[in-house]
Amino acid sequence: MQIDIKGLLRFWGYSANGRLGTEFPCVAAGMKQALPTSNYRILRLSDESIFEIDRCVKQLKEQDLQQYEILLGRYAARVSDKQIEQVLGISHA
Repeated sequence: MQIDIKGLLRFWGYSANGRLGTEFPCVAAGMKQALPTSNYRILRLSDESIFEIDRCVKQLKEQDLQQYEILLGRYAARVSDKQIEQVLGISHA
């Protein structure tokens, strides 16, 4: 079975967008039926999948802050690669 990592990160980014900079999960305990913070009408990931991706992203933040910032910019904030490169002062390699 092949997994579309970019697709997973895109869906994760939609859920992470409304909580950028908060470092809190998007769903409180017992509130699984709460409305999403964004108005996107897309296929959503399960809470368990979102929590697992959040855990991995948190590990990335601890291991490589620049890669973490690139990932958040690209998938959660939906900033273009060119803008990310300009802000972080890096070049596309």
